[in-house]
Amino acid sequence: MNTLLRPVLFVMRRLAEVTLFLMMCLTMLDVVGRYFLNFPVLGSVELTELLMVGVIFSGISLSSASRSHVTVDLISMALHGRLRRFQQLLGEFISLGIIALLTVVSWSKAAEIADYGDKTAVLLLPIAPIAYFMAVMLSFTTLYHLLQCIETLSTRTTHD
Repeated sequence: MNTLLRPVLFVMRRLAEVTLFLMMCLTMLDVVGRYFLNFPVLGSVELTELLMVGVIFSGISLSSASRSHVTVDLISMALHGRLRRFQQLLGEFISLGIIALLTVVSWSKAAEIADYGDKTAVLLLPIAPIAYFMAVMLSFTTLYHLLQCIETLSTRTTHD
């Protein structure tokens, strides 16, 4: 999985970094403009919200790809062998099902937003590209979860 998706992960990582940096710069400019120059950045809240989408949805994909989600392994510590493998597979398939459902719904919602031509309130920026970005990132996340399920199914269990 790593070699095929490494360029995609690289782009996602850079996207998350750049959007986080832009969000930081925008916040700094807005604070300086608002409190020192009495001239805030127009639409800064909207722009921050749109930039947050880049950070959050890239981050979800990146954490899924590297299996870096927070996990609580109280039950799995007591399980051994096939029972532990079953618990791991069950968790991975539940995760795959939930993220796949979110992906389908997000594609549907993005199409609906595009059909309506929704725009932000202040800057009147179209929301559809952001909604499609969310759907693409969730699609990658679904792909990562699917590959992880396949990887787990293909590995042999060790009997403790």
